[in-house]
Amino acid sequence: MLEPAYPPSQSVFLDLLRYGLALVVVVGHGFGLFLGYFEGFFPNRFPHLQSIAVVCFFYLSGFLIVGSQLRHAAAGMGSLGQYLFDRATRVYVTLLPSLLFVWAADLLFAYIATGSAQPERPSLTLVAFLKNLALVPSEPFGTLRPIWSLMYEWWIYILFGGLFYLRSNWLLAGGLVLAGLYRVFQLCVDSDAGHIWFIWGLGGLMAYVHRRFWRSETTSPRQLILLASAFGLAGAGMYAATLNAYGLVAGVFLSFALFTWTMWSSGRSAAWLVPLSARLERFAGFSFTLFLTHYTVLAHTSMFLDGWVGLIVGVVLSHVVAFVIASVTEYRLSALKRWMVCRSHHWDPGKPRPLP
Repeated sequence: MLEPAYPPSQSVFLDLLRYGLALVVVVGHGFGLFLGYFEGFFPNRFPHLQSIAVVCFFYLSGFLIVGSQLRHAAAGMGSLGQYLFDRATRVYVTLLPSLLFVWAADLLFAYIATGSAQPERPSLTLVAFLKNLALVPSEPFGTLRPIWSLMYEWWIYILFGGLFYLRSNWLLAGGLVLAGLYRVFQLCVDSDAGHIWFIWGLGGLMAYVHRRFWRSETTSPRQLILLASAFGLAGAGMYAATLNAYGLVAGVFLSFALFTWTMWSSGRSAAWLVPLSARLERFAGFSFTLFLTHYTVLAHTSMFLDGWVGLIVGVVLSHVVAFVIASVTEYRLSALKRWMVCRSHHWDPGKPRPLP
């Protein structure tokens, strides 16, 4: 039997972190599109906040995915096929609708701006669409700017899955390892955030430490808060000194801060988070859609509005669009996965499944 993932308060904290990071990305891009990054404050005095949030996303992704696979393996329920199914459905149930939304929105607003039925948008080609859909490292499709990080993360998923299940399915897993290594190395060389795979791996290592060695009763909440604050300040200091949002040392400090806050959230002092569970789960439930679609909404809103009014309207519209799309996609992920499993086994989900 699969054990519960996290204590209630820790689960709520992770939902808060997922949505909070997505919101930072949205607001950070809004600063740029509507306020000009406060006349050069970002990045002349501090790196772009949305870029730092992406680093945190990579840490969180490694922590959650590796932790999930460790629990499945401990329960004897893990397999390479199940892992790939889970990752593919999680990504594509959101990615495909987001691509279609970007295609429709970009063509519509290009027509409004130019009056042409066939505006010149080289990045809205079928080839660009298919490359983005396959998550092959390439230019973003239209205004789907945030997809660069998903392209990177996807190939880390492939690499990790191959390594984790190499002993049980060496032929398929070995192919995944080679493909993952090739793409991750390519992105490592070509991307400004090349070494961000290390932050993902550090998140995975923290998941292992959390499962095997961490004992919450050995550290007081006060100590955890002080330690997390020290790590966070050290990371902020490095960011301010280097002005590099993808600096490795700053990213490591930030990862340790997030891990320590996560450990704090499992204690009694974080019990006040539990009543927020339903609301935060709702917001976290469309955070992936919000991450992928917000830039398109903000970019087209900036055609008509600017300043603080534009920022507020753009952020609100981004949430509305993400919620509408997620209501038939991301929110229904579990139901869609059950439907696909049922279809693959040719049985009625309304009836008890026959025993093997």
